Amino acid sequence: MRQFGQRLLVVALLIAGACLAVRLGAVRAQTRVPWGVYTVGWGDTLDAIAETYGTSAASIAQANGLAPGAPLAVGQRLVVPGPPLRAAAPSHWATHVVRAGETVITIACRYRVSPWQILVANHLKATSPLATGAKLLIPTKPYRPAPALPAPTPRPGQQVFRYAANVQLLGQEHRAVLQGIRGIGFDWLRQEVRWAAVEWPQGQYHWDELDRLVADASEAGVKILLQVGGFPPEDPPRQRDALTLTPEEMQRYADLLGRMADRYRGQVQAYEIWDPPNAAPTWGGNGVMPASDYVQLLTLAHAAIKAADARAIVVTAALIPTGSHNPREAIEPEAYLAQMYQAGAKGHFDAVGAQSWGYNNPPADDPTRSTADSTTFKGDWHLYFRSFELLYPVMQKYGDGAKQIWLVKFGWASSSAAVGGLEYAADNTEQEQALYLVEAYAIGLARPYVGLMAFWNFNFAPQVAANDIRAAYSIINRDNSARLAMETLAMMPK
Repeated sequence: MRQFGQRLLVVALLIAGACLAVRLGAVRAQTRVPWGVYTVGWGDTLDAIAETYGTSAASIAQANGLAPGAPLAVGQRLVVPGPPLRAAAPSHWATHVVRAGETVITIACRYRVSPWQILVANHLKATSPLATGAKLLIPTKPYRPAPALPAPTPRPGQQVFRYAANVQLLGQEHRAVLQGIRGIGFDWLRQEVRWAAVEWPQGQYHWDELDRLVADASEAGVKILLQVGGFPPEDPPRQRDALTLTPEEMQRYADLLGRMADRYRGQVQAYEIWDPPNAAPTWGGNGVMPASDYVQLLTLAHAAIKAADARAIVVTAALIPTGSHNPREAIEPEAYLAQMYQAGAKGHFDAVGAQSWGYNNPPADDPTRSTADSTTFKGDWHLYFRSFELLYPVMQKYGDGAKQIWLVKFGWASSSAAVGGLEYAADNTEQEQALYLVEAYAIGLARPYVGLMAFWNFNFAPQVAANDIRAAYSIINRDNSARLAMETLAMMPK
């Protein structure tokens, strides 16, 4: 864990500093100087500088009278031989005229290329503003540009937008990950907590791990959304044939949330109430929890939390996107949400929890428009990132349009091979994963009814097996180094 902390701390410092969002070991943001002169920054090597300029380390060493492998000093100015990249633009490069409000990220999303390629090709610093009307070289093969992202809709004063990351920090070293979250410009985390990990056996509470996490997050300035789920502690565990908790178990769950909200008053800002009730996997294959039962649980938990911490935000369970309507298997999230309202849910939560998975589809795609090369995972609205949009009309119908949706889990898996039978991960390159995440945030930001977006996930890869699908969603690698998604999220305007 010490090695992990050291590596991630370096990433956080690089990202948070003046050279925001540097591509580690390859592309480096640099002072805007005339072509042929480079000012050495912290961590630079001849190989990295050479890759940035499309030349060789030997050529730079020869031009500056340096011996091979000679150390470089911060501030040292080097002559870089060779013409600029723009002097001989390949025929497969395109020219883009910058429009008002555009950034390198939004342009990269439109052309489906890496932001780093645009920066290097045009000799720009990562934080450089783009002048309207400026012409940029876009290194890309023949393409069909996606439509420009919509301009964000101005948000009413109370409708804020929160940038969050899903993490697994229980039993882990906290501070490096928290520094990494702040380093990419985010200030919220979502942590899943199992009921039996806090209370075991019944009536005995174990707070040490949560105490440490809450204290470290508070010190780092990171706000917390806790999702508390699972079944109550049982010894021995019993086979659950019922589709729900008993009334006594519901009250025990609410009591636990009340204790938690009292203990962490002002330090845990939000609570997500239990696991997704609209799909059978949560219930061990026993079917969907009746919406009326979930509303009973939600009502009890909401009351207990608000009694202990009136300012805490109560979020409903994040309904799983599914096109099925079989109470033994799953119910569409929009249909289940309607059932919740019909059972009296209104007034017993502050935000609607949701999750959306893009599979192998770009964020802006929908059943009527596909820009992906793949042919699988198409057709049903629930196979697209924008499936969360189906929930808001339900909220409006039942007079809850003033509330927001919290998109607590979303993301794209990227792997060089199919992971765990989920072949869509192999359809997404690491570059596409990075750009999809950024484009998804732009889409959410443009919808005032979206109040929080938490990408899945920050740091699972080092903690799970290589063939675990959670590793393919992570923005760090199994060796704790940053993936392109981490660096691109840091560049994303916020």
